[in-house]
Amino acid sequence: MNVPDILSLDNLIRPIYEKASKKIMDVYHSDNLDIQSKLDSSPVTRADLLSHQELKLGLQAVSENIPVLSEEEKYPSVVPDTFWLIDPLDGTKEFINKSDEFTVNIALIHNKKPVYGFVGAPAINKVWTSNSIKKPMSKKSNLKNTLRVVGSKSHQTNLDSAFSEHLLIHNIPHEYRTYGSSLKICMLASGEADLYPRFGPTSEWDIAAAHAVLLAAGGDILNISCLEPLEYGKTDTTLNPYFVAFAASLDHAAVNKIFNEFSYN
Repeated sequence: MNVPDILSLDNLIRPIYEKASKKIMDVYHSDNLDIQSKLDSSPVTRADLLSHQELKLGLQAVSENIPVLSEEEKYPSVVPDTFWLIDPLDGTKEFINKSDEFTVNIALIHNKKPVYGFVGAPAINKVWTSNSIKKPMSKKSNLKNTLRVVGSKSHQTNLDSAFSEHLLIHNIPHEYRTYGSSLKICMLASGEADLYPRFGPTSEWDIAAAHAVLLAAGGDILNISCLEPLEYGKTDTTLNPYFVAFAASLDHAAVNKIFNEFSYN
């Protein structure tokens, strides 16, 4: 299956996103979110489903030969080598709580890698794409500056506290802030944060688009257990392992140093 011209995708995806974004915000400002529970007990709203419809129809129209896989539909038994991976509304809990910290995630996956990403935050009118993000000229490779760590607003675990203690024990100065949805990874890409360790369950569609943006900005997301890059379109599960996302302000050596010394088992 041919991969489309990556550099042309912003212009193709933006109007599709805008339609989905309008549907989301219409529901957001209404009195009827129509909140339901999925089989895994996670919430879904009318906005999730309306956004899913807009994104799927739009992507099928601009790339007929590339299938669209979505959080809101069952994965196929055989995952193709090239596919769109979408989360029509990431951060549904934040959406329900009216925090504005929710996103629309659109990724293009090719050979298990995110080769293009579009992340939009409708409530704050921001968009990040792997084509438009700026890669810094140089990296810092040490941990002497205060480490700006971000974590999940709605999915904290005991390991988050343990990791903060680990940084203190190893004399790594840091500050910790929480945010919803894939905004955390976009903050790494835009230079507003340095590190995002995730010690709880996430799915491929939650982070693929932001991962592509972060890669374009000189960062990456690694499996904490082996410190290797994440893969998408796995055949056995849609869940991600525990991971660490890091900005271009750090390098692999600094990330390895932190996590080689941290036990999360």
